[in-house]
Amino acid sequence: MPAAGQAYRLWIRGKAEKDSWQNDSTFVQFSGSLDATGAPAFRIGTTAATVVSIEESSGAGLSGWGWQDNGYGVNVFGPAIYFDGTQQTLRVQVREDGLSIDQIVLSPVAYATAAPGAPKNDTTILPENTGMPAAQAFTWTSMVNTAATGSTLVKTAGCGDCGDAGAIGLPQMTSGSVSFTVSGILLVGLGQDTSASTNYAAVNYSFYFHSATAFEIRENGVYKAEGPYAATDVFTIAIESGAVKYSRNGVLVYTSVTPVPGPLVVDTTLLSIGATVSIVDGSGSTIPPPAPPTPAPTPATTPTPPPGAAPATLRVLQWNTHHGGYGTDNVYSPDRLATWVVKFNPDVVMFNEIERNTSWGKQDQPEVYKALLQQKTGKTWYYVFAQEYGQWTSAGKGNLILSTVPFDTTERYELVSNGDRSIASGSITWNGRHITLVLTHLDPDSQPLRLTQAQEVTTWAAARAEDRILTGDMNAWPDQSSIAQFNTVYTDSWTVAAGNGTAVAFSGNSGQTKNGRIDYIFYSKGAANLSVASSQVFDTRDANGVMPSDHRPVLTTFTVR
Repeated sequence: MPAAGQAYRLWIRGKAEKDSWQNDSTFVQFSGSLDATGAPAFRIGTTAATVVSIEESSGAGLSGWGWQDNGYGVNVFGPAIYFDGTQQTLRVQVREDGLSIDQIVLSPVAYATAAPGAPKNDTTILPENTGMPAAQAFTWTSMVNTAATGSTLVKTAGCGDCGDAGAIGLPQMTSGSVSFTVSGILLVGLGQDTSASTNYAAVNYSFYFHSATAFEIRENGVYKAEGPYAATDVFTIAIESGAVKYSRNGVLVYTSVTPVPGPLVVDTTLLSIGATVSIVDGSGSTIPPPAPPTPAPTPATTPTPPPGAAPATLRVLQWNTHHGGYGTDNVYSPDRLATWVVKFNPDVVMFNEIERNTSWGKQDQPEVYKALLQQKTGKTWYYVFAQEYGQWTSAGKGNLILSTVPFDTTERYELVSNGDRSIASGSITWNGRHITLVLTHLDPDSQPLRLTQAQEVTTWAAARAEDRILTGDMNAWPDQSSIAQFNTVYTDSWTVAAGNGTAVAFSGNSGQTKNGRIDYIFYSKGAANLSVASSQVFDTRDANGVMPSDHRPVLTTFTVR
């Protein structure tokens, strides 16, 4: 039964019929799954599902059996899955026919950041009910100062591996859990202010040992930390300084005080309240206590992330759709293009050449694409559409931003330098950070006009809050003056990824999105909370060489801290 509050990685070992990417994906749902915020996600009985495609990325190819998670792209993981603590029912539904499934794995530790096997020609078969090595013994030491006035410490009822209440754990354990409850008033000791106290209202702490390489810590059933261990390790519980502290070989793993006030030195001596401690190094010299760290100033325009928020990825897709989905075969098919979008698993989609009720498709394409993405992903999508000539509500062509989270603000702007060009902009909150998204489309014919437009776009966007991401079909190669203008205040994410070795294309392509590289994903030089994890240009040709647009899509994965 999956633990509540624990992040799990979903993996499937599958094989596509005829090794075709058109036969390699499936929908997966659960009876009690949650997202990272605790909201229901991917639930049976809803239209929401997580997607697993066995092909690692566009153009990567398939060969026999392979392991993949619910992410799409080289070194890209899909969203972690959390659970409500109940026994789960899993539902697997066909997304593309021709997929064979051999094994399904949910892993909180062993395969949280590594696949159980290879993505192609795999021979790895995991034992039933476990993907972890056999357990080995370790040593457990209790260091609880029960002299703290008014505090009590008892083991959890029914904890077979807990040992005596005073010992907390057996000297040698191979698996299972250590669990105990702290309650009452625990005074602060170690020579600090003894008048301060912490009131523990029956807080339960648990140590779960999964295998020879993995343990996790929970507070009242909520996952807090994890890490590896070896047979020679010594684990310690210490209640001191108003906090419950776990250590491994004298190194602090978790404390109930957040953030950790400073380095912790664990001694085997149980101290009485008010005792003074001197810390010495290997030569016997006294080590002065470290000065508290000076917190870095937080910019006024940047929201503070939630306490304990870990870095998160933001996947931004830029694509000129060629009038909303006219392929290189001149067939109009938004469904074909949207199917490709879903395979890329973006969080934000930036579309150029979207038509609203024009002769190109004769559809309200912003609404069409919103409906298609919601149908294919099971998520709610939000959009802002900026039509050319500033005629925001009439028929016409423009720029469309779609997001999997609601916009905090939206804006539309008509370029003064050329009225048939526009800017769509929307701000979102991602991992506690304010992200401003800016999308434009520069003139295809005149290089001097593109430079003027680039200057206007950068001037307009400069008044918008950080962190900024600016994308678009710029109709210019990287050596042109308009791109040089963007480079004065923005950084080209593809160039950064190429320098880091994380820029991915396909055979015969080195980043070209049409006749050269003319579609860009920039981020502002003042975007202190953004860094580039990877960037990729996708091969969207079908078996006949037909693409759903005359442009190739480019996707950058940002790390948001």
